[in-house]
Amino acid sequence: MSEENKSETLKSFKEEFNIIKGEYENSVLIKLLDSLKTKADSRPLVLYGAAKMGKTVLAACRERGVAVSAFCDRSKHGDMDGVDIISPSVLCEEYKGAFVIITSFAYQNEILKDLLEHGFSREQIILLPKEANRNLTIGEFEKHLPGYEWAYDFFLDEASKQLVIDKIRLVLCNKPLQPNISGDEYLSSEFISLNNDEIIVDGGAYTGDTAKEFLKAADGNAVHIYSFEPDKENCAKALRQFAGESRVTVVQKGLWSMEAELSFISHPLNPAGSSFVLGSSENVYTVPVTSLDAYFKGMPTNRWPTFIKMDIEGAEREALLGAAEVIKARKPKLAICAYHKTEDVYELPQAILSIRGDYRFALRQYEHGDCETVLYAV
Repeated sequence: MSEENKSETLKSFKEEFNIIKGEYENSVLIKLLDSLKTKADSRPLVLYGAAKMGKTVLAACRERGVAVSAFCDRSKHGDMDGVDIISPSVLCEEYKGAFVIITSFAYQNEILKDLLEHGFSREQIILLPKEANRNLTIGEFEKHLPGYEWAYDFFLDEASKQLVIDKIRLVLCNKPLQPNISGDEYLSSEFISLNNDEIIVDGGAYTGDTAKEFLKAADGNAVHIYSFEPDKENCAKALRQFAGESRVTVVQKGLWSMEAELSFISHPLNPAGSSFVLGSSENVYTVPVTSLDAYFKGMPTNRWPTFIKMDIEGAEREALLGAAEVIKARKPKLAICAYHKTEDVYELPQAILSIRGDYRFALRQYEHGDCETVLYAV
């Protein structure tokens, strides 16, 4: 987080990206499509599963010049990205000779069994290995390329720079991120310490687990925590957990750039992942949202937040912009999750810089996989 720590071992961004492009060209999905190209020239190709992975495979097919005749899906109809979605019965009736790539990992075995029972040969059916899973193709990533180059040059320490490069490998080559720090992801001793009279915003409180950790870390210091949670059931659990606890105020609202009501996509099997931004059109209900500027407007400035944590499922940029007055006035410490959207790596620090330019920044990864990346600004 200083000029002294600036990397001297990493290559230029263009050199690093060229290495990743080589790895991409040798990835499982690209090799599979290149081997299929000649065969698919004379026979239809159907992608079975009109969901996220299906969309990614379609983009990769188009990138490699492999024609896709249709999607097949049991519960969807219409089209996706200009390709018709057909039912399994139509697939069996009209596409008997087609190659079929099963793009659903969750239902792969079930779909395979069904196709075999309906007369498709095993040679026609292509199963994607888990290694083929990815978020974007090279073509889809191009719009993010300037932002990632900006982030690579912006972060001064080697760990942050390497994480920017590793994020590209994740979305293009499905290579899991590796932790570059250990400990508490919001209270890292490298960046965050709680002072006396700390006023904390817990954005994305879930059931109160993080607020509980903040109280423990305060270790007798006077703190007050404002826990914002829009999910009704999660909020009810947090309210029960902190009943009688004067240091915690649970607010049943989401954080956004303004006061409003937004459609909220609830994920019953993953209640921590419910979002205003990310998800399908199922399990949607309306919830109130507020900005930190609006919430704290009537309070004395010395009661405004001194530390803001956000894990709000893709709404982080909007919520930061909605905290502009708080950030200008108090320069609170910030621990902001930066893994929900591909653009978080560059859009979140840019949003903070647009408000005030005297923060020091770092990017840290806490778990193996694709989650738990935290942007610190102090």
